[in-house]
Amino acid sequence: MTENKKRIVCGALLCVMALGMTACGNEIPDLTEAESQRVGEYAAVTLLKYDANNRSRLVDPEIVIAKLEKDAAKETGRQENAQTEEKPAESTASEAQAPTAQEDITTSLEDFFGLAEGVTLTYRDYQIADSYPEDESAEDYFALDASAGKKLLILNFELTNGTDQEENVDFLSTASRYIITVNDGTRGNALTTMLPNDMSTYVETMAPGETQGLVLLLEVNEDMANGIQNISLRLKNTSNEYTIQLL
Repeated sequence: MTENKKRIVCGALLCVMALGMTACGNEIPDLTEAESQRVGEYAAVTLLKYDANNRSRLVDPEIVIAKLEKDAAKETGRQENAQTEEKPAESTASEAQAPTAQEDITTSLEDFFGLAEGVTLTYRDYQIADSYPEDESAEDYFALDASAGKKLLILNFELTNGTDQEENVDFLSTASRYIITVNDGTRGNALTTMLPNDMSTYVETMAPGETQGLVLLLEVNEDMANGIQNISLRLKNTSNEYTIQLL
């Protein structure tokens, strides 16, 4: 495990410990109930991702993502209700024609994830395999095998820090869904794994000029594996939505 991963795990543990000390009278930062819960969930998912002794190689995305989306939706609803009570809604022609926040934000992968200027995320290619990674010699890797009668569709992305300073990248906290559609018919959520380069759970501090390969995985039927004609990716969370045609 790299030093960065060790720091992530240690940080997650400290977050959980800090939350558990509230009843003992220790002084900790003031957090709302929703914020405290998200910190705990973040720590749990991060620990699970890097726990080499964990028996399962998959994290159930419906448990983690649905929970975060539900909490975020409640928080957004409370904020909107508070704003409505404080200021009556006004409707004008100029407001009706103004672009929505989604139209402003979801113009690229970088915008969707809120990456810093100079940090780029680009799709590279795809591959079909029975397992990933195929080279299991590296100690930090968790191998993932396709189910019987299935193949793994592996979407390869490239994340680059093109700035002259360190940049923090955190895809996990966006609580996003990654919906992959193949040949305009087969559709499913990308597998949420414990792979260190899984885009859906990637959290890292990138050095200046560093490039990292990231992946999204989906199981497809064997008879479709050799006949892929098009692939699209739909990104969605509680505030934004973006679809990109990959092939």
